[in-house]
Amino acid sequence: MAFVLTVTVTDDTSLATIPDCKTWVTSDLAGTTTLFEVYTDTVGVSAYSLAAGTYYLWAQKAGYTFTNPTTVVIAAAKAQSVTGAAIPSSSDWETTIVNMALAFLSGGKDTTFIEDINDTSDQTAKIAVRFYETARDAVMARVMPKAAFKFRNLGAAVIDDMADLPAHADWEYGFNLPGDLLGDLIWQTDENDHTLRYEFEIIGRILFTNDLTDDDGDSAYVMYVSKLTNTGQMTAALHEAIAWKLAGYLVGPIKPDQIDYTRARLKEAIGAAQDEVGRSLYKEPGSYSWLEARE
Repeated sequence: MAFVLTVTVTDDTSLATIPDCKTWVTSDLAGTTTLFEVYTDTVGVSAYSLAAGTYYLWAQKAGYTFTNPTTVVIAAAKAQSVTGAAIPSSSDWETTIVNMALAFLSGGKDTTFIEDINDTSDQTAKIAVRFYETARDAVMARVMPKAAFKFRNLGAAVIDDMADLPAHADWEYGFNLPGDLLGDLIWQTDENDHTLRYEFEIIGRILFTNDLTDDDGDSAYVMYVSKLTNTGQMTAALHEAIAWKLAGYLVGPIKPDQIDYTRARLKEAIGAAQDEVGRSLYKEPGSYSWLEARE
């Protein structure tokens, strides 16, 4: 026999309900086995049909922190309230993301937030800033290749005579790589046909090639994944994924018992970010990218 569990999610300060909040039920306290997942409706309510037993209720929404999980014992129809605390926001998105990561680690219990990621007098900020860029770039490297590319003419060749470089005598030209290149995620293509690919080699910060593929025939034309550093251009799903990745870097020394949980939530957050990026693409192949549309 199944019973209805009705969940109402509210802001613990304003007491306003929180719509579009992800709630889910697991069979274990660690949160590794998810049974059901439901987003709250426009009035902050989600509902489950559950057999009698003990369950663990979780909630998550960008901009809030929740004390997870809530233990729920089902023996009859039940109404359960869940409250979330708003994470201090900032015009500095990096600071906001750090605060999200700290809230994730604490589970909403006695979270110590920072006021400025660049505040060298704040020990928590000093630790977080050491890992922030690494976390951001790691997430972007996993998310952005799914959809977003920039296209660029590399400009004048910096090397067009290989006589002094016998080890690379097979290449005729060398071009500086884009300064905002993410890792080595770059491909040489044709300015008029982005489906074409050309042989090239990257050595240091130079792209070596035998082909000039821009319209004027005097440069290499490439498509590449940009290291997006302007957090204000990112979506909420990307903010959350970066926060979970950052929490993963901080979890070892701070909350070692939460390592598995943090990794599981990071996987979910990156998947959501990939889906969001994919949905926002302009669908004409080879013309635009998600990243260019946000710039």
